[in-house]
Amino acid sequence: MKQVCFKVAGSERGPIDVNIEPGMTPRDVLPVLDLEGYWLTVGTSGRFLGEDENLYKAVEDGDVLFASAPAVVAVS
Repeated sequence: MKQVCFKVAGSERGPIDVNIEPGMTPRDVLPVLDLEGYWLTVGTSGRFLGEDENLYKAVEDGDVLFASAPAVVAVS
């Protein structure tokens, strides 16, 4: 098991520590944190994680993941 910290961009919500088990994906974790539809990046690398990507393989114990809502872009 690995422990990671989720921080929600643009929110006053404090960091959320989560235990990640082998095979877990963002699709498994985000609904539990009430963050469905959010995108995850690993630390300051800017690397986005796919919703079906294996979190356990993608992160190291103690990593910080940033959750951000998808941007809406309009062209006028």
